[in-house]
Amino acid sequence: MSESPHVPDITRLFIGAGNEFEVEVVLAGSEDMSPKEPHDYLEYIVVVTGAIILERSDEETPQKHVAPALIELPPGTVHQLDILEDDTKLVIIHPDRTV
Repeated sequence: MSESPHVPDITRLFIGAGNEFEVEVVLAGSEDMSPKEPHDYLEYIVVVTGAIILERSDEETPQKHVAPALIELPPGTVHQLDILEDDTKLVIIHPDRTV
């Protein structure tokens, strides 16, 4: 039986009358990986420090992103982040999240 990947430490801030604007601050290490998932809303990933591998359904090959980097994920894109370095910091922005 395989173990689930270790999920990074995430702090979320919701803003707006319907909590539609979300910002996540992610502190992660090399043992961390996000779940593989899509969202119904636009997502921006800012790699502030460190490095990640991003697997996404709209690209054939996973891509490495090293800080500083800005990534845009359109709604419906299945994606998964694999953290490559300890002390990786990300800011993830959902400017129009529907709850």
